[in-house]
Amino acid sequence: MTKQCCDCKEIKSASSFYRNKRKKDGLASQCKICHTRGNKATREKKPEHYKAYQRNKHFLRKYGLSVSEWEKMYREQGGLCLLCGGIPTDKDRLVVDHCHETGQIRGLLHHSCNVGIGFLKESVEIMEKAIMYINSFCPSCKTRRFVSGPLGGKLYCQKCETTWGRDTVESLPTSWGI
Repeated sequence: MTKQCCDCKEIKSASSFYRNKRKKDGLASQCKICHTRGNKATREKKPEHYKAYQRNKHFLRKYGLSVSEWEKMYREQGGLCLLCGGIPTDKDRLVVDHCHETGQIRGLLHHSCNVGIGFLKESVEIMEKAIMYINSFCPSCKTRRFVSGPLGGKLYCQKCETTWGRDTVESLPTSWGI
């Protein structure tokens, strides 16, 4: 099958056109080369407009969310990460957090907070173990050489002789030597 491009007027094979379900023949009107050239011209003429268009397209495609809905969530959260409460930065912007099983949007998180949840497989059990692991280290010398103190729930570091309160001592794995 061949088709004429509406821009360059060349007759080209069907593989030279992007698919478009809305067209009668199932192909875009412009060939891929003209389409790319047009996108580049738009990006150069109106970079802010193009960036907003791409952002809106991304939110709609990935989450079924419009930019105005994203902005509403942002305002409702006070512009902060729902997990850590921190302010977004250029290096750690807010992203859409969603459940990978249901697709349900949960809120906006720092990219790093969202990735952390993902690396922990969205598992509450693994997150609780991570909390216990972090809490098992002495806040002063950062070692895990400690014993339970005489006051239930207190920890005592044998290395730096610091005492601090932790109510997770009983639930820490016995392999940690507590």
